[in-house]
Formats: sequence, structure tokens, C-alpha cells
Amino acid sequence: MDPLKKLFETTYFSELQKKRKELDVYQSLLSEFLPFSLNQSFKVTKFFQGVLYLSTSSNVLAHKFKLISKDIIQSANKKLNSSDEISSIKIKIKVGSKVQKRSDNIASKK
Repeated sequence: MDPLKKLFETTYFSELQKKRKELDVYQSLLSEFLPFSLNQSFKVTKFFQGVLYLSTSSNVLAHKFKLISKDIIQSANKKLNSSDEISSIKIKIKVGSKVQKRSDNIASKK
């Protein structure tokens, strides 16, 4: 067996694949219940102790999602097992850092 295949079959990588599949299940579940306008703007980042963590790039989208989150939790929990149920949803907003070029700073000082 190739050393690379052995590496990917270790328990560490199998755990990573298992977590990725779990997140994919929650992502597809949310895409069923979200309106089409919000469907592509959220990404499931983590599921821990009943809390589903999502990320988005806009505060407006996060607010819209929070308004309908209770309905989504109730409808999603109907399709999930009791051990996988969502108790709450937390949304993190990804903020990009603005990087200025050095030449822009020098030109603005003159």
C-alpha cells in the first residue's frame, strides 16, 4: 500500500472526514429550509453540543437569518435524530481586513 494512502486512512484523517460529512449534512439540511436568497450566503462551520455555528460576510444577512432561525430549528429538528438536534444557532460575521499598499500611503502623504 502506498504510504500516502496509509496516511489518509489513519484515525486522525478519518475523524476529519467524519466531521466534514457531518457539517455537509447540516449544510444541506439548512439549504432545504432557507429561502433561496439566503441559501448561498451561509456556511456551516461547526456543530458542538447542540449549537450550530454559521458564518456569513454580512451583518444584514445575519439579522435576516436570526429572524427566521426559530422556524428553521423546529423544522430541521423534525428530520434529525434526538442526539443530533439543534438547540440554537450562532452566527459569526467574517470581516476582511483592509490592507493598504505602501505606495498608497506614501502618495497620500505628499
